[in-house]
Amino acid sequence: MESYCVDKNRGNKNSKFESEEFALYVKSLETGSYKWSEDDSFQIGLFRNMLFSALDCKEFEWMEHFVNNYSKELNPEHRDNMKYYSFALLEYGRKNYELALENLSKVEYKFFSFQNGRKRSDV
Repeated sequence: MESYCVDKNRGNKNSKFESEEFALYVKSLETGSYKWSEDDSFQIGLFRNMLFSALDCKEFEWMEHFVNNYSKELNPEHRDNMKYYSFALLEYGRKNYELALENLSKVEYKFFSFQNGRKRSDV
């Protein structure tokens, strides 16, 4: 269902599927279905998609809570970079551009998703 919403949102800023996609992500966190098992790491691509969905819906408080509470479940190899990247997106969404740049300057661009930029809609 998430993939369907992502596909319908592609190129359609403010699509009616943005809120549906976000609601599905929230539900997957509530039910614990975002990971295969308790021992698994949070998949970085899914984490990133949840961030973009929250950003699209301007759910900044939720986004901050999400990063603070779920980034510790990311693979340690990517954890710090993803936190900086996440807070850069959050502050950009809040129009705190200096804080966004400060966080973005701390990201090490080893992971391909950090290098390629955003593929969905513009922020």
